[in-house]
Amino acid sequence: MADAKQQIDTINDQANAAKLHALVEAQEQARQNISNLADQAAVFGQQETQHLLESKTTTIITSQSQASGQTEAVVTVPVTGTSIVESHTEVAVRG
Repeated sequence: MADAKQQIDTINDQANAAKLHALVEAQEQARQNISNLADQAAVFGQQETQHLLESKTTTIITSQSQASGQTEAVVTVPVTGTSIVESHTEVAVRG
């Protein structure tokens, strides 16, 4: 009877160890899946931001008139990549 009890205890211990091992493996797989999803979300966010920056440009034109020798100031601000490039052009208008 003691041998049978010992065998049952040994089988239970082996089963518990196998369950624990399976749970640890499942937890590691879940961790990897979460990491992969986070990486994919980050890449998607970067791609979306880049797409928005490339697909939308803004040009702002301002003009100023002065009483003597009218000067027109033209300012253009195109959006390129992740930086804004600003340029100024002065045009003399003769009437």
